[in-house]
Amino acid sequence: MTDKLKKEIVNNYLSLESMLEDYYKSKNYHPQWRYAYKGQNQLLSLLKKYPLISQKELVSLVNMRPQSASEMIGKLEQKGLLRRYPSRSDRRILMIELTDKGRAFSYKIHTEDTIFLNRLTEDEMIHLNQLLNKLLLSGEELLKQNGLNDPFSTS
Repeated sequence: MTDKLKKEIVNNYLSLESMLEDYYKSKNYHPQWRYAYKGQNQLLSLLKKYPLISQKELVSLVNMRPQSASEMIGKLEQKGLLRRYPSRSDRRILMIELTDKGRAFSYKIHTEDTIFLNRLTEDEMIHLNQLLNKLLLSGEELLKQNGLNDPFSTS
């Protein structure tokens, strides 16, 4: 029963992910941001979490080569979603923060992402969040056991 239930949960998750993709495509909701540029979305999410961070710190939080991350940061800067400037204390350090446009865009992405939760009660959302946090902790442990880094870890 447990293995069958686990498979059903994974299948349901994959089905939900597919439905979300179909929904975003039907709304012409920037599919290039949603899927093709997951790294840019990841950077925007991290900047939302850390409003002012050095480029070096930001790059250390993502799972990509520093050169690739720097190029991605440059593209986001060209689109007006973030800005880079030298640190006041050490001009060699580049600081990064979201622009107003970047904050608005990041908010829109996260607001759209929650649309499928509207059918859940607050208690159900709390319970689901607790379960997801439990799964995330399990995933972090698995990564550590295999010598891999969690790109979202703050430690």
